[in-house]
Amino acid sequence: MENKTQSIVIDHANSTIGVDNTTHAESKPIYLDQLQAKTNTNTKKHKNPFYAYFPKFYVNELKTARFSLYAWTFIFLCAISLTIAAFVIVLTGEKRDENWLLLLLYIIPSLVIFGIYINKIISFLSLNSEAKTINFSQQKIISINIIKIYKKLKIANINANWFCSLLYSICVAAFFIIVLVAWIWGTYKDVSGNPMTFDWKSIFSGFSTNPIHIILVPTEGFYVYFVTFITVVVVFFLTIIAHIYILTNSALRISRIENYYNSFIVSPDEIANLKKSTNRRDMVIFLVVNVLLGLIIYSLIKAKKQKSK
Repeated sequence: MENKTQSIVIDHANSTIGVDNTTHAESKPIYLDQLQAKTNTNTKKHKNPFYAYFPKFYVNELKTARFSLYAWTFIFLCAISLTIAAFVIVLTGEKRDENWLLLLLYIIPSLVIFGIYINKIISFLSLNSEAKTINFSQQKIISINIIKIYKKLKIANINANWFCSLLYSICVAAFFIIVLVAWIWGTYKDVSGNPMTFDWKSIFSGFSTNPIHIILVPTEGFYVYFVTFITVVVVFFLTIIAHIYILTNSALRISRIENYYNSFIVSPDEIANLKKSTNRRDMVIFLVVNVLLGLIIYSLIKAKKQKSK
């Protein structure tokens, strides 16, 4: 029988480590640099010396937080740009004193977006600061930020359903507000210079003789209506995409966290109570905003009736 011995061979000169199987076959050294290449590369990219031990879900959460911050920065800049553009268009238009209501369709969402943007900045800075010191090398740590993320993900579908439904209703209401503002103030004129009379029945039969036509077709002096309509349509379809993305992405992220810890990191009772309170809060916000939108539309119709007298 062939006698085999095995020993560890370390080549200090060439920084190699290998296994010598003594059948006196030629050993194939494994370079330490090769073994540590990935770890060293990851560590250089991050200030935390234990970055190589970060679980996959935590690395993904860092990437998600960074991407979310970039996305909301872009959304915030777009909202500010559209609001400024609306101000300029209204101030330079023919009915600057009468089209102020349309600015609310830009100002209010821009304030909401600003609040969300600030929250995203705070969340990113908190998680990024934690990532510089957290150590997963010896135990599965559950930090405060991980718990916050887990709770947010558990109620993400509830928030998405309520707030996306709210955005759908806002978009529909915004369209009617655009039409009502045009109808009330007699903004539109035909080729003879006479104010157009809005007629719901003529939307399809007389497309070029009612406010819907100029809302859909940019007309000199009334660009604010066209820009607002395009904005509403874009927001509506982006909301649909965001709704689907949030539902699928949150489920995937929850699965990654639970698979790593092999358990729920927050008790089911606490999650159940959190879902109930979130549902109540979102329902109240949804109802309040829709009531306000209803009151705006009602006041516009009432103003039209008073002007007609």
